Amino acid sequence: MVAFPFLQLNDLICVYSLSLFHIGIKSFSFLPSLHSYDCMLHTHTVECEVTAAKLVSIFNPKTKKEDMNPPFAKQGQGVTCVLSVKQSIVVDTYANSQALGRLTLRDEGKTIAVGKVLKLLLPRPKAKE
Repeated sequence: MVAFPFLQLNDLICVYSLSLFHIGIKSFSFLPSLHSYDCMLHTHTVECEVTAAKLVSIFNPKTKKEDMNPPFAKQGQGVTCVLSVKQSIVVDTYANSQALGRLTLRDEGKTIAVGKVLKLLLPRPKAKE
């Protein structure tokens, strides 16, 4: 048996720790132009400030249409967007790990959206000179 003295109960060991990822959310309130929208991200044991880097698409359940690159999202729409956090956090896709793939977005003490991680945007390896 290998001993890891720096590990404690409930520590998380993962392959990726990243700061950029695609999410799919169900919006509970109006989300303004998400290109610079700041709110709090809550996922498993992490609470951190997050910025919506890009609004990729919205799905309107009434019309059953998906619009690419919309300027904003309305209440009740399904949203796919890219989130960015300042420090790297441990997340995984919902398909791989449901516990690490769930998230909540909160602003001013209210839950504005719940969702799941759809895709990890891994950093590209730097080219050797």
